[in-house]
Amino acid sequence: MSATVTTDPTSAPVRIQPRGGPQPPRVFFLWRTKDPSGVSGTGCVAWGVEWPDGHAATQWSGDRYGIAQITEWERVQDILTIHGHGGATELRYLGPLVCDSCLTIQPSHRGESGTPDRMR
Repeated sequence: MSATVTTDPTSAPVRIQPRGGPQPPRVFFLWRTKDPSGVSGTGCVAWGVEWPDGHAATQWSGDRYGIAQITEWERVQDILTIHGHGGATELRYLGPLVCDSCLTIQPSHRGESGTPDRMR
């Protein structure tokens, strides 16, 4: 997968390869059927993303105590090793959320240098 970057509306788009290879990040959530610890509750307890290189990040929903902790992981399996509670928690991937048109960067305003002041 590659992204289109448009830096000048009058020039042709430049194709770039996202860092980490051709695969986009994968979004997932943690679904807990039982809460043995009594802390996170059941249902969707966290959101996460798995990067193309295998690293991952999670953000806990914080529904019960208002703490939406963000944690980085070396690999997805580590999340289940720590928070899986013997099969009480499942990691469920969402469908693909990224496409070429989603990765198109277009300047909304140009500064004096000719480069975009902000991207959208």
